[in-house]
Amino acid sequence: MVDLVMDIPVQDFHAHRDAIIGSPLVYEAGPDGEVASVRALVRPAFAASFTYDRLRSECRGFSVDRWTLVRRGRWASAELQSDRASLARKSSLSE
Repeated sequence: MVDLVMDIPVQDFHAHRDAIIGSPLVYEAGPDGEVASVRALVRPAFAASFTYDRLRSECRGFSVDRWTLVRRGRWASAELQSDRASLARKSSLSE
């Protein structure tokens, strides 16, 4: 889990207050001057690749190929597959 802290313009907070406060991910939100702070717990998932040398205990060529936020009740692998399929559909539509 990641504690995501976002500062947004207070006007945007007031315009979308019900949706922000109603989100099951948001556990704290409120205006403070010209900005509003919104705190949410999110679960990211990453598809990464690297080469690990066990003899040297070294990791080389690390890269994050895809990432997504995992919805409640879903497996990270399912979210990454869903995200990959969505990207493929968007790509084929733009061609």
